[in-house]
Amino acid sequence: MTPTPIFGLVRDHEGRPVANASALFVKGPGNLPDIAMLTDANGKFSLTAPGTGEFVIQIYADGFQPAEVSVAVRSGEPKNVDVRLSK
Repeated sequence: MTPTPIFGLVRDHEGRPVANASALFVKGPGNLPDIAMLTDANGKFSLTAPGTGEFVIQIYADGFQPAEVSVAVRSGEPKNVDVRLSK
């Protein structure tokens, strides 16, 4: 199976980027990587889906409620996700 990149943007409820938020896979087919990625100063992160199928990514950051986003991954098709965190 071809690994597939997932690019994300994490913003607060007012649309501002959230730096240093953690993004990790919490559900998906097969074995999931046991690693969290941190967002950069612009709220961006990237993860690599190990295969195809439906994956759930959890985002959490200090001062915000955790959020989850579901991503349908097809082999080799990069995905973009936009996540809003609330207080």
